[in-house]
Amino acid sequence: MRPVTHSPPWLTAAERWACASSEPLTLRAWLSAPLAWDPYNGVSCEGALQYAVVSLASGMDPEEAFADAPRDSLTPIPIPIADQDMAGYPIALASWAQPAPGAKEDVRMRRKRARAESYGLAKVNVAMAEYKSEQIPIPTLVAAWVDFHVVGNRALLTELLPDVSHIGRCRSGGLGCVMGWEILADPQQRSLLEQGRLMRAIPSGADIHPRPGTFAVRKATTRAPYWHRASLADCMVPIVRVAT
Repeated sequence: MRPVTHSPPWLTAAERWACASSEPLTLRAWLSAPLAWDPYNGVSCEGALQYAVVSLASGMDPEEAFADAPRDSLTPIPIPIADQDMAGYPIALASWAQPAPGAKEDVRMRRKRARAESYGLAKVNVAMAEYKSEQIPIPTLVAAWVDFHVVGNRALLTELLPDVSHIGRCRSGGLGCVMGWEILADPQQRSLLEQGRLMRAIPSGADIHPRPGTFAVRKATTRAPYWHRASLADCMVPIVRVAT
């Protein structure tokens, strides 16, 4: 079943962030903490930009802004990144995060502790089921910065990026904190390919031909929010390796 398109009242205010004009750019995120790292699905910038747009347009955190939305709904949130239609899917012209030279993969343990007051119960057995307290290993990337190669609106990105304070997952765990952004020109136009290497997930039927050995073919979502299955498709997906 296709998701319902949800149009909250603040969406009109969000339209000011739509990408009316664009140029090839590199968005460099300088990190003050390790980044929650997912080489299988990549780390994108579009979700973080959407988070900032929703907060500015609605005056609420996205969790609150979408509290009344149906579970199967999908809201088209405009961001200052250009789209391109590929095999019937609108694809954001934005690469996955590209680590700085010298970046290292690591693991950080995250403590998950049940809080009895949150469940409204007099007693919580922290050794069982959803109440279980545990240490959760989070794959991370330790890097000075990561780059996103995009085609976007420089003026709007300059205005919006100061409100993007985190990238990646596990915001509440202190990961992915951004202490500053740079916007650089990208004359190589690497949002989709770099010297034949695939830079983000692309639908398999798209007219793009990455170098063999740089990608796998499998199911993946093609649009932020990437956790939503509305854009699930057979895709060419980059094989990500961090140089050691």
